[in-house]
Amino acid sequence: MWTMVARALVVVVLLSGVAHARSLERRARDVVRQMRQRGSNKGEIHLVLAALYAKVNDAAHTFEHLKAAQSHGVHKSRVDLVLAEIYRKQGRFDAAMSTLVRVLVRSPRQPRALVQLWKTLYEAKLRGVEVKTDLEAIRERLVTRGLHFPRRFKIESDSVTRSKKLAAAGYTALLGQRHRFAAQLFRAAINALPSNARAHRGLGIALAREHNYARAAGAYLLYLEMSPDAPDADDVDRVLMLYWKSLNR
Repeated sequence: MWTMVARALVVVVLLSGVAHARSLERRARDVVRQMRQRGSNKGEIHLVLAALYAKVNDAAHTFEHLKAAQSHGVHKSRVDLVLAEIYRKQGRFDAAMSTLVRVLVRSPRQPRALVQLWKTLYEAKLRGVEVKTDLEAIRERLVTRGLHFPRRFKIESDSVTRSKKLAAAGYTALLGQRHRFAAQLFRAAINALPSNARAHRGLGIALAREHNYARAAGAYLLYLEMSPDAPDADDVDRVLMLYWKSLNR
C-alpha cells in the first residue's frame, strides 16, 4: 500500500555528495511523517514527494509520484505545477510554458503558475535556448500581472552595477513620494538585471502606492521567490494576503 512512499524515503539522486542525499532523505521522512500525523491522504503525500524530486531534477520519481497523485484525485492544475517545474529543470522550456499556460487558463491569477512562468522565461533567455513559444505573448501576460520582464534581454558586464544604481534611485524617488517615477526606475533596474530582487520589491511598493494592488502583488511574489529568507519576508506575506483578500471581494 505504501510501497511508493517507502521508496520515496530513499533518495537516489546525489547533488553535492552523500551529505546532501542524507539531508534530502531526512526531509522526505519528516514530510511523510508530518503529513500522516495530520491525516493527509495518499494523493497529497505523493504530490509533495513529487515536488521534492522535481527540485533535484529526478524525472523518473517525479513522474511516478505525479501519476500516483492524480490517480488519488489531486487536481490537475496542482499536478501541472510540479510537472512544469521538472520540465524547466530539464531545459524543456516549451513544455514547461505550455503546461503553465494551461494552469493559467483554468486559474488566471494562480500565483505559483505566474512565478514559474517568469522563471521559465528567464532561464530560457539566460541560456539562449530557442523556443517555439510566443515569448512576447508570455512576457506581456506577466507584465500585466506585475511580474516585470525586459522586452530586450541582454546581460552585460556592467548590468549588476547599473541595476543596483537604478534600484537605489528608485528608493530615493519613493522617499520623495515620486511613485510613478520610482516604478520607472525599478523597471529599468529589472531590465538591466531581471534577477535583482530588491528592484522587484521596490516595484511592488511603487505600484501599491499608485493603488495598483494586483500588479503590486505580482512584484512582491517575485521578490519572495528570489529572497525567501529576506528580513521582511513575513511582512510581505501579510501584505500579499491583504491584497488578495481585497482583490477577491
